[in-house]
Amino acid sequence: MYRYINKLGGIVLPEAVKKALLPLFSLPVFRTLVMPIPALLLGACASQDIQSEVGTRKIQAQAELVSPSQADAETHRNVYGQRTVSLNGRNRLRKWVQQHDRLYAVASPLLLKNASLCKTKTRLTTGIVARTKYSYSDDFVEAAEQELGLSDRLQVMNVMSGSGADKSGIRRGDILLGIENHDLPNGPKAEQEAARQLASAMRGKSSIKLRLARDGSDYVANVPLASICAIDVELGNADYVNAYSDGKRSLITAGMLEYVQSDTELAIVVAKEIAHNLVIQGVRPHMVATIDSLRSFDISAKSLPSSMKIRPYTAVRDATADKYSIYLLARGGYDIDKVAPFWKRLASEFPATQLNSYTALHPATPYRLSVMTAVSGVVKHHLKHGWPLVPH
Repeated sequence: MYRYINKLGGIVLPEAVKKALLPLFSLPVFRTLVMPIPALLLGACASQDIQSEVGTRKIQAQAELVSPSQADAETHRNVYGQRTVSLNGRNRLRKWVQQHDRLYAVASPLLLKNASLCKTKTRLTTGIVARTKYSYSDDFVEAAEQELGLSDRLQVMNVMSGSGADKSGIRRGDILLGIENHDLPNGPKAEQEAARQLASAMRGKSSIKLRLARDGSDYVANVPLASICAIDVELGNADYVNAYSDGKRSLITAGMLEYVQSDTELAIVVAKEIAHNLVIQGVRPHMVATIDSLRSFDISAKSLPSSMKIRPYTAVRDATADKYSIYLLARGGYDIDKVAPFWKRLASEFPATQLNSYTALHPATPYRLSVMTAVSGVVKHHLKHGWPLVPH
């Protein structure tokens, strides 16, 4: 508590005065008032236990954001005046990247193998994600160097399984040097410039030439372009168990990644959100605002109010997305027998009465489960006979 007294108004107080003030500062209300502003804004980072009994099983959710934020970075100046990041900040960055890698790997077959079902919502891709040390935030440049081995140059962080990049032998860790006959820049704007050049180079082509470096040697890869669902699947910096779709993007919270018990269960959530994007007519503004706030490293105080304004899905619309999701899962190679049991368990552990829960947005569980059972039977019948998997 002395650290709050020492910082009071920037005034250095005598020890006798500090001791006299200590009982007052020990009051709970006063501790709240003098808490540093970043701690108030990041109240969700505190170690809080949200417990509920489900039968004999206790569900415990740690209220700890796993995404790096400016406060999490805990930056300070070293003797050379350079900003450094604490071990806690570096660990959070590493975990964020690991969660993103998992989400990317699980979502990839759903996006790649369902392009024909996404119809007009498709785009061409090389199948790689490249980053620089500037990709996360100014406060994490040093951490990105130390923990991820990133630099000024674009480095391949993800390769989509089954994509043209995968078939061309491109690996994680390769350095992206150029597209067709154009060199790529280095530095803070490298990602944006690479995206611009790539979009231009892919126009009207079935493959493109990428120049890369591996172990100090340059090489050229002719990468076939693949059509995928044009839906961005993103990681959200919230500890609660939920997922969102706004018509173009799907966001899965870090809390959902912690909750699911397998990659198959994660795929079930991702497929459901992709399906929502396929059946959504128009854009849902509150969904857009929620995704915009949760996808950022900087925690927004508006993220929870925005999500609370989202209207729950109607039973028919939600069940329609469930139907499409089962087809997406089957075509992506996932076990559809896990679908209904997962949603039933989620609804029982996080009921619709719980604030900001997934079931609060998807309340029609009994109707949804009946549709899932019927559709799963149809899909398995099609698989058994080798018939096309196309929802009607």
